[in-house]
Amino acid sequence: MEWIKIILEKSAVMEDGKPDVEAILKVIAAEFPKHAVPKKDFNNKVMKLNAANETIKELEAAVLHLKKEYALKESLKERGALDADYIIYRQGGITQFSFDEKGRPIGMDELAAQWKMTAPYLFQTKRKVDYKAYGGNIEKE
Repeated sequence: MEWIKIILEKSAVMEDGKPDVEAILKVIAAEFPKHAVPKKDFNNKVMKLNAANETIKELEAAVLHLKKEYALKESLKERGALDADYIIYRQGGITQFSFDEKGRPIGMDELAAQWKMTAPYLFQTKRKVDYKAYGGNIEKE
């Protein structure tokens, strides 16, 4: 607001005490462009800002999607899934899963149990090998 003070200081006063409007307009014409942004420039900057904000929103959505995807894969891997991507694909994608407010998948135990029943080859199996060598113990000499 300093530039308004400059305009008022430079403005002339006529003999009857009224300000000289023509002189004030000249001072405004000289000082205003130094302190204001042209409308065209302002509108261009606003458009760039809006585009940047849209890009930020898109990137935030992509990051949220990736966080959910990796949380889902991690959860399936913890339950022994060998091919988490295939299970996610067969379920209809990440949008078909529910997540809590922290982004963790909900209901994964039930889902893993269901898939273990229908497609056990997609999960690690813990087989107990009951094999004894013929001839007993082998000792090193």
